[in-house]
Amino acid sequence: MLAASIFCPALTFSKLHHIAYTHRRSNNSPLFFSVGPSEASLIAGGLGGACGVGLSFPLDSLKTKIQLSSHYNNGQGSAGSFALETSNDPIAFAISVYKFEGVSGFFNGVRTTVLGQACIKSLAFSSNTFALDMISHDQTPSLKSQVMAACFSGFVVSFLVVPLERIKVESQARNKRISRHDDENKLVSVNMNEIKLALAIVEQEGLLGFFLCGIGLTLAREIPSYVIDFVTYRVLMNSLIACEVIGPCTSLVCGAIAGCMCWVSVYPIDFIKTFVQKEGNKKIVGQVQSQQCVWKIARALYLQGGIRSFYRGFFPVLVRSALSHSITFWVHDASMALLESYGIVSQAN
Repeated sequence: MLAASIFCPALTFSKLHHIAYTHRRSNNSPLFFSVGPSEASLIAGGLGGACGVGLSFPLDSLKTKIQLSSHYNNGQGSAGSFALETSNDPIAFAISVYKFEGVSGFFNGVRTTVLGQACIKSLAFSSNTFALDMISHDQTPSLKSQVMAACFSGFVVSFLVVPLERIKVESQARNKRISRHDDENKLVSVNMNEIKLALAIVEQEGLLGFFLCGIGLTLAREIPSYVIDFVTYRVLMNSLIACEVIGPCTSLVCGAIAGCMCWVSVYPIDFIKTFVQKEGNKKIVGQVQSQQCVWKIARALYLQGGIRSFYRGFFPVLVRSALSHSITFWVHDASMALLESYGIVSQAN
């Protein structure tokens, strides 16, 4: 099941290539249907997102566990909800995760995340392409057009990211040593799969809490993140160095650089958002003091260790971002090129 969740998108990509290649050889003509650039990006982005997050998920899981470890081990979170040893060394922390939870500890919530990232990246790439078509009709959009399109993409995606990441954070924060009868935090049960976890969150906090818990921080993270990610990638891909120096690995290298740059700037926001979503609606959503709660968390983190506290677990994120974004952009571009080469993508007027 785990292997299927991770590699199914890659198999789909291979199958798409085989169908198109077979049809082309037998008919020597384009396929019998075509889609617009936005719809093509929907398909290509979904494949790219699923492949990227599937292969880099253990690092994402490690990042979340490191972010939450000091919170719970200092007694600020729910009692008994996280029992791993606190360590500033990502390798030592990974060994601790393996010791207490085994290999499965790195893959809690992987099915929901792979499926969710396929939907998120589909929406992100397609909305970005749609916005670019609406804003600019030039073959090479201006920097202003790229920024505006990326802002629109980040805004739209945020409302899908919130519930999916809420499930992911809760799943990754679970520990096999948790008591099944822990009434202090009903959301972290060893036997809960992603669907049961989502239902438990809705039951305890309502639909508003499930879909909007942490929406402000998510918007603050996603919008600048997509601006840096998409714009940096396009600028690098169109640069002279990319064309003449990097060569066939251009998409992978440019995607890795763009991914690292976007996470360097927004990681502190992601750090605080993780705590907000883990604590849930009862403390954040629907209260007049919501902003005060966010600042209270930020202040507590700062008092623990200054600016460095906001970058706890950053190394796994940096490695994961380079891997995930490079694969995502490469699969997206390869899929788009494949669809265009077989006449599936209709050119915009």
